[in-house]
Amino acid sequence: MNCSQCSSTTVCSSCSLGYYIYGTLCLSSCPNTTFLTSNSTTGLCQACNNCLTCNSSTACTSCISSQFLYNAICYSTCPSGSYPTGTICAACNTGCPTCQNFTFCTSCTTSMYLYKGECYLVCPNSTFPNTTLQICSSCPASCATCTSLSVCQTCVTSYSLEDSQCVLICSKGLSFNQICYPCGLNCDICQDTTCSKCVTSYYLYNNTCLSQCPVNMLSLDSMNCVLCTNKFINCTTCNLNECLKCAFGQLVNGTCVPCSPGYYA
Repeated sequence: MNCSQCSSTTVCSSCSLGYYIYGTLCLSSCPNTTFLTSNSTTGLCQACNNCLTCNSSTACTSCISSQFLYNAICYSTCPSGSYPTGTICAACNTGCPTCQNFTFCTSCTTSMYLYKGECYLVCPNSTFPNTTLQICSSCPASCATCTSLSVCQTCVTSYSLEDSQCVLICSKGLSFNQICYPCGLNCDICQDTTCSKCVTSYYLYNNTCLSQCPVNMLSLDSMNCVLCTNKFINCTTCNLNECLKCAFGQLVNGTCVPCSPGYYA
């Protein structure tokens, strides 16, 4: 029985050199679920703590069937931050508290958002950060970028942005660079579809902003176009300083004057 000491023919209390006590037996190696320790007199096979094999009572080296080894502990379910692969739990990628595998996250750390198995600080185009679910949610199909399901920022091809929505046809005004302008381009102050003021260097005429006033008009305040007759009597074409053409009469030094009796212009 390889005993150096025994209390009966079947019960060893210490073993010969190269043998270790396991229960009442002396064995040449410790069986599974035990590890070799020692006391002052002989080697001892001591039970592992919920392990198939171990180096100590707190350090598993393999697990029983259906369990997974992670950081020297056996788990029936891998802990948060790890995933099962073979007989072990492997650590998730950085930024993933939970994952299916190293390349597919199922949740993200604070301030990051989950999208198609990856964690993002900034959600990709066509998605927006859903702070409630901590995911990147898809924008409406017509939106290229958005801040929520109801607020588009830019639109996909063939659509124009109008009141934070992407539309095929502007309900008011015109589309330019995929944006609906209810008062047309270069309007600074617009109410509904009526422009009351243009941006700098443009002039308001007939609810439209022009880069220059029509030939029969001029701007006296650098904002609005008015008829030449507001400054020059009987004038049909003018600039800011003089009349260039008269409705009737003759043009003299930039001013329209009546023709002499018996003459016409």
